Amino acid sequence: EVEAAQKISIPVQIPDRFSAGEIQTMDEPSAGEEFTVSLPYVNKGKISVSNVEAVIKTEMKAGETYKYLGNVEAGTSGTLDFFVTPEEAGDRKVQIILTYENSAGHEKTLKKEKVFHIAEGEFEEDEELFGEDMMTGAEGQTGMDSGSKVKTGVLAAGGGITAALATGLLRV
Repeated sequence: EVEAAQKISIPVQIPDRFSAGEIQTMDEPSAGEEFTVSLPYVNKGKISVSNVEAVIKTEMKAGETYKYLGNVEAGTSGTLDFFVTPEEAGDRKVQIILTYENSAGHEKTLKKEKVFHIAEGEFEEDEELFGEDMMTGAEGQTGMDSGSKVKTGVLAAGGGITAALATGLLRV
């Protein structure tokens, strides 16, 4: 009787289930005002993913463009927040790129993209609403004397007080 024994190893790879949601914001973005861009993520897998990094790409000013999250354990979730400031109104694209290593050590990439509509900033809206003619008097002067620092500050504040000051109905 002859017997033989041989060990066979079969590598078992558990698929990663790391994913990201859609880019979102709770703010209503306006030109010249900082707002938060968020990206939710979750690891639905049975093992952690390693070396998770995020990069934001946009034509808007971004305070921080790179974030390192490290390892994201199985069953955990979170949100990445970036702060951006658009300089002009219009449609502005944001792309967030996540890279991570799965359990086999292979690098994977997730890309998320969204276009935000940026509204005009408040000061620009005041200029459009009241126009250049209402900001100056008929003679082309503001009608304010050298002690008008308070008047200028109120004028720049906007709203109904601005209209009353600009038309001369309200004197400070």
